Amino acid sequence: SWLHDGGMRGRGVYVSRLELSITKDRMEDFLESEADCSVQEIVMCQDRAMKQNNGTCFVLFKDEASVEKALALYKKGSAAIYGSPFIVCTLDIPTAGGGEG
Repeated sequence: SWLHDGGMRGRGVYVSRLELSITKDRMEDFLESEADCSVQEIVMCQDRAMKQNNGTCFVLFKDEASVEKALALYKKGSAAIYGSPFIVCTLDIPTAGGGEG
């Protein structure tokens, strides 16, 4: 998966506090139209017990410029779908067995 590829993780973000009814298509449409991002893939996270969206997702963009656009949208307070704000953050996570130094 691209989450384990350090080179690709730089083009990804984690999104949280989404309305549970938000779909991949709606998220992609929003990011492309409101933030002018180029989305490659969206992985919606699910609650394992309830088998439904848990309000979070990972987004892989086609370029790093789209990461900056998505973060800028969030920082200016415009990251909201259906009037509900959500959080966008970078993927600053280490990979198993991969470390620096």
